[in-house]
Amino acid sequence: MVCESGIFSIFLPGCSLPDWFSHQNKGSSISFHVPLVVDHKIIGLSLCIVYTFSNQERRFDHKHCVEINNNTKGVKWTHIPILYGIPKVNEDMLWLSYWMLEDQLEGGDEVQISMDIESGLHVKECGIRLVHEQERSGTQLHFKELAQTTSVWYRMKLCHYPFWEHIRSIGAITKLTSQIM
Repeated sequence: MVCESGIFSIFLPGCSLPDWFSHQNKGSSISFHVPLVVDHKIIGLSLCIVYTFSNQERRFDHKHCVEINNNTKGVKWTHIPILYGIPKVNEDMLWLSYWMLEDQLEGGDEVQISMDIESGLHVKECGIRLVHEQERSGTQLHFKELAQTTSVWYRMKLCHYPFWEHIRSIGAITKLTSQIM
């Protein structure tokens, strides 16, 4: 897991978006209106991107980039990770990220998210989930679907003590840890 400027990212093998990403779209962009939910403060946004090889020729031009535009407020966030996953030939990869946006999104905001990735790779689909303060204080996030889409090797490598302790400390996983470990 990499944390850069309040954005947590992890790259795992996987071929589909977990069901708990409420807004999903084929391709490299997604637009939505933030729903108005009374008594639920939005503190962040989880983003999942599924990408694959589009051809055998690949240049390493360090072009993984996500841009989030809050069109209503005229605010834009851009993230270019310093590290990213490169899928094996004929395999897909998931880029999961969590953006700590605190109070930057409100009900009614029009949001557009676009991705641009390394030459030779192709974004198949993307999805987002808005994270509310109430989830951080006790509601489980549904990582079971994610665990089922990753290989046993990656689960074993990622299930060592320091990784899961960090995840627990930010409140992202509760019950699933014991199921995977």
